[in-house]
Amino acid sequence: MVHSGYWGCGAFGGNRELMPTLQAAAAALAGVRLLVLHTGAAGGDTPARNGLRILDEVAGSEGLPVGELVAALAARRFPWGFSNGT
Repeated sequence: MVHSGYWGCGAFGGNRELMPTLQAAAAALAGVRLLVLHTGAAGGDTPARNGLRILDEVAGSEGLPVGELVAALAARRFPWGFSNGT
């Protein structure tokens, strides 16, 4: 089990859809059975759910080689935000 969340999405303005997408892909590659995403305030799970949906769309049930997955996600041009000052 791994606990994670929107690490890098506050102080560094990271994308709240992309981060869980990458974390879920990394967890799957590492053989992690359970990934717990801590999303904070009410409604904070929406970007994470979108990210997991995107991973399913991009990788499908069969998965993709890592290079192809990264290229497919990069092609979506996720916007990067701004620091929230934390």
